[in-house]
Amino acid sequence: MSYSPRLKDKYTNEIVPVLTEKFKYKSVMEVPMVEKIVISQGVGEAVAGPTGASISNAIRRALGERITTMPFSQENIKKQLRWIEYKKP
Repeated sequence: MSYSPRLKDKYTNEIVPVLTEKFKYKSVMEVPMVEKIVISQGVGEAVAGPTGASISNAIRRALGERITTMPFSQENIKKQLRWIEYKKP
């Protein structure tokens, strides 16, 4: 994975000048430094891969019915099983 200092560049080039002007700092050295920036983009769900399909297949093997509603909570599974029973002739 390569290092990309885009956020650091944005902070240095765009945010520091605004803070310097807003708070009347005499030097950019007076502007507080950012130690860490955390961005939550929900990447974990995309990286998780076929976990949902694996769980769905395990539930199907155990119950004999395909559960299509996620998350696979006990409540959702019970609701879907009731719906399946209702739809059967």
